[in-house]
Amino acid sequence: MLHTAIGFTLGALFFQRLPVLPPSWWLLLFPIAVFSWRRFPAFRLLPALALGMLWSLAFALITGPAKIPPATLGQDIKVTGRIQQIPKNGRQSSSFLFAAGQLEHGQKQYKGDWLFRLSWYDEVPDLVAGDRWQLRVRLKQAHGFMNPGGFDYEGWLYAQGVKYTGYVRGKGQRKMDSTPGLHRLRQAISAELASSIGSQRAAGVIRALVVGDRSALSTADRALFAATGTSHLMAISGLHVGLVSGLLFALVRWMWRRIPRLCRRWPANVAAAPAAMLGAMLYAALAGFSVPTQRALIMLGLVMLALLWRRKVSSLYTLSLALLLVIALNPLTLLSAGFWLSFVAVAVILTSVFGSARYRWLRIQFVVALGLLPILLVYQMNVALLSPLVNLVAIPVFGLFIVPVVLLASLLLFVWSAPAVWLLELAAKRLLLAMDGLQLAAEASPAWHGGSPGSLIALLLWIVGVALLLAPRGVPARWLGLPMLLPLLMPQRHLLPHGEFRFTLLDVGQGLSA
Repeated sequence: MLHTAIGFTLGALFFQRLPVLPPSWWLLLFPIAVFSWRRFPAFRLLPALALGMLWSLAFALITGPAKIPPATLGQDIKVTGRIQQIPKNGRQSSSFLFAAGQLEHGQKQYKGDWLFRLSWYDEVPDLVAGDRWQLRVRLKQAHGFMNPGGFDYEGWLYAQGVKYTGYVRGKGQRKMDSTPGLHRLRQAISAELASSIGSQRAAGVIRALVVGDRSALSTADRALFAATGTSHLMAISGLHVGLVSGLLFALVRWMWRRIPRLCRRWPANVAAAPAAMLGAMLYAALAGFSVPTQRALIMLGLVMLALLWRRKVSSLYTLSLALLLVIALNPLTLLSAGFWLSFVAVAVILTSVFGSARYRWLRIQFVVALGLLPILLVYQMNVALLSPLVNLVAIPVFGLFIVPVVLLASLLLFVWSAPAVWLLELAAKRLLLAMDGLQLAAEASPAWHGGSPGSLIALLLWIVGVALLLAPRGVPARWLGLPMLLPLLMPQRHLLPHGEFRFTLLDVGQGLSA
């Protein structure tokens, strides 16, 4: 399974690097790849690589964003559709995903299935997920700044199925109807949390923890979490889903063991598995089934199925199967840093939990930081040097004393408001104290903004070096892992020969800077 997962991942990754979409007749090779994968189990890496490419091609052909007639771009058109997810509201603007099924340009009408990212400036009405609107907009092809090492905004939009962006123009906008749904419920919970918590700062963080709405996080707080390596605490991911399911699993198992008659019918572990999975699914639903929660649910579901079937499944097999399923569901997740950060973190943790239990949690934090460093450098993300020590304290504080409290308060908020508000204020006080501690850690942490990995060779040496350091005792030449880490940490110097110069052109949005 490991070879298949690695081959499939490399194939899908190679496909995403292609400059143009291959012809559809490539899909005729799919049966040959499947036959080769089944017929030659000892050489499954190459057929799996081909399957990853072909599956990505089929996914792109089926789900690729529909094209809009070029004549309508840059012109005022009418679009009819529905607001998807929770809009991000600013002081004088709002941005939101808009699923449109009809376009009108003059006397022409176009039917299709589009997903736009729209902005609405000045006199923005109350926008709610699930509302159906007819809007007068101006669209353009999605694009981002083209600076090397910068954020790939266009790729980020494409991974969500967005090929066009635009903004609402003038008057004549008309709200048509509203439908209940998951994102509408999430927005209602987010609004209720904002009105029930006295501290605006704490409310922004709690909304991110409960429903994944990070629009109220201030720039200073985002920088604080980045500087301390705790940004993952603000994204509902495998850590949060695992904590919730683990707490429910332990609670149901403890209650089940109190009744011997029930234990004679089903073991406590088997009885606790469905409750833990249900709790994880509900929490993932609050997050809008974001990509990180999907990964966590797949891995957790495999573990719980093994418990229900009373079979032992290796952690490596579970990780490999989860990797296959995540990419099969959406190969575009390979484009996100979160995909690599989450899977590499889990892989590193699985290799570091074995051995002596002494200082295990501290060891896990350091090896995770070591293993994730190349990915942070590749994606030009900040590196927090004290993150292992900070997370050693922050993860238990958030996971045990803040997240469970705010989730319980959110469940009570629409049923019994008085205790819910009291619990929220209690969590807010704890949260502000924790953020004060993070501020002290950020001030004490040396600033290192990372940089380019320099070369592919340096990156590969780092990966091999980390693998050697994490290898079990008895593996020869483990000490070679340390010198292999040095090339990635050394500053890259690009000296120019005499008589030559370097010219840098920066894309700054409205123009260019040379």
